[in-house]
Amino acid sequence: MVELAGAAPLAAFSCTQFFHERRQLLVTSPGIPNEFSLSTTCFGARLGKLEDQAFHAVAMGFRKMELGLVDAPPVLNGFEDARRETGVEITSIVAGCLKPKGESGSCAQLSSCNEDEREQAVTSVRRHVQLAQRLGAKVVIIRGSEIQDSKLNQEADQLAARLTREEPSDALREVVRGFVPV
Repeated sequence: MVELAGAAPLAAFSCTQFFHERRQLLVTSPGIPNEFSLSTTCFGARLGKLEDQAFHAVAMGFRKMELGLVDAPPVLNGFEDARRETGVEITSIVAGCLKPKGESGSCAQLSSCNEDEREQAVTSVRRHVQLAQRLGAKVVIIRGSEIQDSKLNQEADQLAARLTREEPSDALREVVRGFVPV
């Protein structure tokens, strides 16, 4: 089933059917409100203030935004005024959006072998949850973490290479099952 953020669930469609038969749901017209969320990631470095991003999102027909990952985090000053003027709302926040994209993300260290790094990651996620509460966002997106065990990483890389080289077999499936706990 295909569901869109903020939209009511649709009847079950294959992706091909969905895009061909429901094309009108995917198109937005400038200035005409829709129920979709626009990620601030799409603005990149062009707009550095969240209030400017809100005005541009509304001009494109969006009334909902996700605070996403960017090279330079947006300045939050003035957003409350922009929110009152535009009616835009922040629906979700991606953990890590308060740091530049190139820096180690807050979630990447959640699985660190180093206790201090894990604690910093948990603190960072807490800050994002507090920001979500302040902005009224109901969702905080925590993306996967990195495996800190080099031996395990090497074994995973070797298994991935083997999966691309060999035809699927029962023996290979057993090896994968042994590596990935179910």
